[in-house]
Amino acid sequence: LPVTFSAFSVKTLAKEVEISWTTQQEINNASFEVERSQSLNDWQLLAKLDGAGQSNSVKNYRLLDNSPKTGINYYRIKQNDSDGGVSYSRVKEAKIESTTETLIFPNPSAETITINGINALTHIGIFDAMGNNIQNQELSQDTSINIKHLKSGVYFLKLKDDSGTKTKRFVVE
Repeated sequence: LPVTFSAFSVKTLAKEVEISWTTQQEINNASFEVERSQSLNDWQLLAKLDGAGQSNSVKNYRLLDNSPKTGINYYRIKQNDSDGGVSYSRVKEAKIESTTETLIFPNPSAETITINGINALTHIGIFDAMGNNIQNQELSQDTSINIKHLKSGVYFLKLKDDSGTKTKRFVVE
């Protein structure tokens, strides 16, 4: 193998992801390309770093992803040989929590509620106080939902996206 990896890690640092790897040996190593995906199918080039070419000593590499996506980010390293050959590292993942607070207003309401803070594909479910699922919907942006058909009382809005699940309480007048 042209490159012997001894370590590869990704680490979430608040709103950034640190990608680091170490090689023990590099033979005809032209470069490394760090790639990111949210689907494991479509990979985006983040950066290209020069390889050591020929090296029998330990080399450490580090890159910061300053704009990871909310949810799970997958990372891999594409290693390019001087002769055109290519190999890939294992895939590692880092999770970025949503920093946007989800707001429901007006609350209480009799006709519509507006949901703010949706910034990724989100499955929502409306549940009554007994836990019965009343309504389901997929959202990808802030929106208003008609609640005229709901009886007066307390309801819960369950929001699920790649970063996790949140539950918000609202009242129908």
